[in-house]
Amino acid sequence: NAYIDVVLRANPLTFQEIREKMKMTFDEAIEKCGLAAKWRNQGREWGAIREKANAVITVLHTRFQSVPETVQKSIRSYSDLTALDSLLQAAVTCESIKDFRQNLIR
Repeated sequence: NAYIDVVLRANPLTFQEIREKMKMTFDEAIEKCGLAAKWRNQGREWGAIREKANAVITVLHTRFQSVPETVQKSIRSYSDLTALDSLLQAAVTCESIKDFRQNLIR
């Protein structure tokens, strides 16, 4: 499994040859080396991060009717759910977009 993982990352064509010799589908090979579960988990985490960032922007938009593109881009650059939770709390309690921007400084 570790060998398949290394080969897949280093050289997809070699992975294809190994997969064919082992008579596995791509999905079977990915599942066998444990990458399928890892990719599913990363996908779920990324989805949760994207949803939380969108929630922060939605709250700001609801409260202030407009959210500058630079603020939206900064919010979407976060990849930590805990930090996004803090931003969501700030979005709910801030006095203005200018006040909220102070929370974007990392």
